[in-house]
Amino acid sequence: MASERNVPRPRIRQWNCRSLRRRHAELVQLLPRIDCDVFALQETHVRAEEIKIPGDIGYSGPTSCATTSCSAVPCYDAAHRTGAPRTAIYVRTSLPHVVVSVGDLVSDAVECCAVIVRVRNTDTAVASVYVRPGVSWNAAFVEKLSDRLGKDAVICGDFNAHNTHWGCQGTNRRGRELLAATQAARLNIINDGSPTHIQRVGQHSAIDLSLVTGAYLWEREADTQGSDHYPTTLIPSYRDRAATRCYSVVRWAKFRELSSAPVPVGKDYFAHVAQSARTATARCTVPIGAPVPDVKLLNLRAARRAAQRRAIRTRKPEHWTLCNRLDAACRRHAVASSRAGSASALPWETLAALTERGEFSTPCCTPL
Repeated sequence: MASERNVPRPRIRQWNCRSLRRRHAELVQLLPRIDCDVFALQETHVRAEEIKIPGDIGYSGPTSCATTSCSAVPCYDAAHRTGAPRTAIYVRTSLPHVVVSVGDLVSDAVECCAVIVRVRNTDTAVASVYVRPGVSWNAAFVEKLSDRLGKDAVICGDFNAHNTHWGCQGTNRRGRELLAATQAARLNIINDGSPTHIQRVGQHSAIDLSLVTGAYLWEREADTQGSDHYPTTLIPSYRDRAATRCYSVVRWAKFRELSSAPVPVGKDYFAHVAQSARTATARCTVPIGAPVPDVKLLNLRAARRAAQRRAIRTRKPEHWTLCNRLDAACRRHAVASSRAGSASALPWETLAALTERGEFSTPCCTPL
């Protein structure tokens, strides 16, 4: 097991984005804050070759035919217009990788896209899977896909399968079939039981699953980023540390206010000054070359997240309407920033000067 933890593997971001075209601009704005080697996306509804993610190469899975007279799944007739794929994988351009052929595994119920990614001298197969709800499927797909990917594999996807084993409130037939198939394929479901899909009515569920053979940690993000599915991150147990810089910005007005306060009885004056300096200082560690984040977008995202949590709690239509309006505001701002260029293009070295001039109303190192 010790040697298994020392195997280098890609860091993977899994997300049912519910239309990549709608989420693309905001995703690009947040790229400097998302440290991942592979994006495994579901319900993209667009070909990855049409939507570029800077620094990554995209691949779409085979899908059904959009020609009415053709029922082939997938369709390889060049004269026919293909439908919009529901799965995609984006791989960091600096990583050697190869596409895995999975067209023979695709059906009316299941879409899939897979690649093999090399990190150092280790090859890891990554698959993005989407299983349509309400459509009969063959659970043997999981075993066939696992055999196709090899011994070091990661299968990420929205299976629309409910089972209390991975955090759902109940278990349905597909959930039982999927659990049996993963056990037969010797795959581990590493979800921690947190809901990954939110609903306006009804119960939330954990239908976005991560099936792995290697040592990975699973984390769910706090923000759905406008989708009704939470992004999740698969973190390999072994990870090279990227070069980083730690930036400190002192709010001098706050420091003067704190340091001029009466020194508590029995406390050293210089210790009081040092504590005032620490309290008035904002610190952030970022990868070298990372740009300053777009603070307006961060504020809009925070407002959207708060509105979404309120809507989830109350389930009132007016609260969901407010959440939708804030989501639209996030998309508009992200698109405008992408077209015109925003403050996020500025280097981190300008952070102190901008903060001193009061151009940031909130700390720009707010975590995702």
